[in-house]
Amino acid sequence: MTLGIGYGQVYLNHFYATVDPETYSAIENSSFIRNTFAVFEQRTTIREDRTYTGIYLYGDHNYFEFFEAGKDQSPTPVGVAFGVEESGALSRLAAAWKAQGLDPALLTLTRHLDGAAIPWFLSLSPASEHPAVVRMWMMEYLPEFLTRWHSEVPTPSGISRGDVLARYRAFLRKDQKLMADVTRISIQVPGGEDQSLKKLAGLMGCRIENREIVAADARIRLVPPLDSRTGVRQIVMRLRRAPSEARRFTLGASVLELLPDGRAVWNLPGTQ
Repeated sequence: MTLGIGYGQVYLNHFYATVDPETYSAIENSSFIRNTFAVFEQRTTIREDRTYTGIYLYGDHNYFEFFEAGKDQSPTPVGVAFGVEESGALSRLAAAWKAQGLDPALLTLTRHLDGAAIPWFLSLSPASEHPAVVRMWMMEYLPEFLTRWHSEVPTPSGISRGDVLARYRAFLRKDQKLMADVTRISIQVPGGEDQSLKKLAGLMGCRIENREIVAADARIRLVPPLDSRTGVRQIVMRLRRAPSEARRFTLGASVLELLPDGRAVWNLPGTQ
């Protein structure tokens, strides 16, 4: 599955979900989530364009964030970032979009470290997109990032998702935990937005199968509006070790289940 010759495979880099304050607090204060389930970080990210605070759960190749509702942390309740791991891929894709009459917004994002803005990644999305629930974009880590982001930590300095997450883990001095990677997300979207999301994902190089957006390593299922809620409703993850029997954790209005088949399934309440 490729974007095209010279563009490379398209992966899930990360996504974010907005949850209610009670659920956010329960996740924030769960010793199981912090110490056993996933590599955990709660951080404030300072960029040139904005600053935001969230909870981060890191896998081997992808990760996800939780934001607290009411804190005005993100432009939409959900964000999905697809990643490429070939240098120059997004510049070539932006040129292809432009040749098709699209208006690409190709931006260089920075991240502050010790007061300095470090080049972090390239971001690509259509300039005209104004989604209500799900913001979707592509990213390509820049070679300068890991050469400057805590370069004292002895991990590879490439542009792959694995290289970046290895640096994050090493800096946090945390070993890999139960969660290996996200394999599937279900997102409840209002009528009409699913069609625009599938069209955009297709332009980004994903395959479309009925209601699912398929990247090289994960699937995103777009769920029709069953009630007044929207947003991420379920996260399915691959575990590094399967429990001998099912385990269930209630975290605010969300429920996380660890299953003997080697999956973790996290059901979320969505947002209103």
